[in-house]
Amino acid sequence: MWNDDRHPEHQLRARDHYEFFIMANSIIVSLLILPSFFFIRDSPPTPPSKIASKKRPNLSFYQATKMIMANKNYLMVFINFQLVNCVTIFGAEITTFLKPYP
Repeated sequence: MWNDDRHPEHQLRARDHYEFFIMANSIIVSLLILPSFFFIRDSPPTPPSKIASKKRPNLSFYQATKMIMANKNYLMVFINFQLVNCVTIFGAEITTFLKPYP
């Protein structure tokens, strides 16, 4: 069979191909990202909207947390996502504990 992974020579050849793929991929991505260091600005020349041109107050962590906890819409979305994630994580964890038992 031509795709037998039990032979050591096939394993070495596969490892060499994989290392070459990773190295080639790293080089290509590195070369493609280099222009972004020179051509991408920190901000656009003109603001994208009126609200973006206004200065925002510089809030401390405590002030920002207090402000966001007063926002009822944020709290509803936050609690909803936390409940969904809690159920999902519990389901993933319970399956690993119950898997050995038929």
